[in-house]
Amino acid sequence: MIECEIWIDVECKTDDAQSEVACTVFARHSFPTRPLIGERLSFHPAKGSKHSFNVAMSWGPMSVNHASVEVHEVSHYRGPLVETEAFKTSLRYSPIIVHSIDDAKSLAAYLSSEHGFEIDPYGVNKLHEG
Repeated sequence: MIECEIWIDVECKTDDAQSEVACTVFARHSFPTRPLIGERLSFHPAKGSKHSFNVAMSWGPMSVNHASVEVHEVSHYRGPLVETEAFKTSLRYSPIIVHSIDDAKSLAAYLSSEHGFEIDPYGVNKLHEG
């Protein structure tokens, strides 16, 4: 198994039809093989899960209960020599664009509770603004 860091931006649609980062989530997961650029990864809910959120589609918001992303970047880096793993793999995925800040909160809660993600404490975090 190959352990990789996963990084996903959660973006919100703005009034001018653009999107901006609400937060970045990350986790460490093991894969049977190293994912390649262009491959998709889906995070499905547990049976009976009550999480749902609206993703931003070209025709408007669409309610979903899972997240799906595509590998945009694969990178490797080396940690200090004192660490047991000398090299690590990091995967940056396509952003998940949601309809509102409330949807971003729901998505972040879903990824955290059901898939072990955390919000990047050093990055943008607009989930608790206003």
